[in-house]
Amino acid sequence: MLLTKNISSMPGVKEVQVMMGTDANKDIFGEAGLLTDEAKSAEPNDMMIVLDADKKDVMDDVLKQIDKFLNDLSVKSDDSDSDSKKVTNWDDAMKSIPDANLAVISVPGLYAADEIDNALDHNLNAFVFSDNVSLEDESRLKKKA
Repeated sequence: MLLTKNISSMPGVKEVQVMMGTDANKDIFGEAGLLTDEAKSAEPNDMMIVLDADKKDVMDDVLKQIDKFLNDLSVKSDDSDSDSKKVTNWDDAMKSIPDANLAVISVPGLYAADEIDNALDHNLNAFVFSDNVSLEDESRLKKKA
């Protein structure tokens, strides 16, 4: 949402939406009249970018801005006052914050059940913001919790 907001204010941009290629997001694009053939073929791990601009070359500027935004997110902070640390797995996360009792999970539904299982295995409550989790997985995970 922040990325879409930043791009919306760029010169020459009339309308823009940037979302992951989930079925739910495709439905949103469709309802807004923004679903292109390319967006229809997007997979849940793909980023969909739909742009209405004054000129064709505005897309080049938009893509550069998106690339910069995503690269800035991935750069490690040199802030020595920060207590945060990059973790890449559940065990490191639990070592980093041993008193944690909540996992916030926001991944495509294809991966959500595994991540929820991991959270529950680490005795965490799971707050889940993922769509397309199968009913079987959802039922199993609720019983496990």
